[in-house]
Amino acid sequence: MKQLSLFLILAGIFINAQTLEQTEVRKMMNFVGQQYHTPSEAFDLGMEEIRYSVDFKIEKDGKISDYKISQKNVDCKTCEKELMRVFSQIPAVNPVMLDGNPVRVNYQLPVRIRIQDAQETPSDSLKIE
Repeated sequence: MKQLSLFLILAGIFINAQTLEQTEVRKMMNFVGQQYHTPSEAFDLGMEEIRYSVDFKIEKDGKISDYKISQKNVDCKTCEKELMRVFSQIPAVNPVMLDGNPVRVNYQLPVRIRIQDAQETPSDSLKIE
């Protein structure tokens, strides 16, 4: 029997803006960790780890847009489709402010999915590093 551990690494890249509050990043990461369901294809192919970098924009109103996978370590179309499904549902966050005004920013969120045997003792199913 397989078990999934989802690790989201806290590392964002901003362009022309001040940093997004860490609580907002954690909200997004927790949402992805709770909503992502590993497709059976990952288990069938014997994958141990899937790594993605997802680029997206945070709009002035805090909504997530233009999300796409920019890097990946494996080819799993159903896994990618599931990740994009989850990103399409991320609730709005507090927008990034620059000089007191909300601004649109680019952001990158690395996502690491570890698939483990149930006999192993996984740590928390979601880790923010």
